[in-house]
Amino acid sequence: MAKPGPFFRANPVVLWRDVDDEIILLDPARGRYYGIEGTGTALWRALQENRTLEELCRLIRDEFEVEESRAREDVSQFIQTLKKDGLLEVD
Repeated sequence: MAKPGPFFRANPVVLWRDVDDEIILLDPARGRYYGIEGTGTALWRALQENRTLEELCRLIRDEFEVEESRAREDVSQFIQTLKKDGLLEVD
């Protein structure tokens, strides 16, 4: 049986907090702060557990009522940004 992954998960060393309609992240290893808004907040919360690309796309499609192609584009871009900045683990 094929593995459904890869699985994505927020880097557990990153500290975060909800502030109004935004999520503030702190990467203590790099001493950098990040702000996430919009669909990114829903994705970051979901990434506290292992998630596949398909699960994340479904979340955005359903919660924000967007087309599958738009959801996939937004999720893929968000994942790439998090990976580049060391804020995401991939299994």
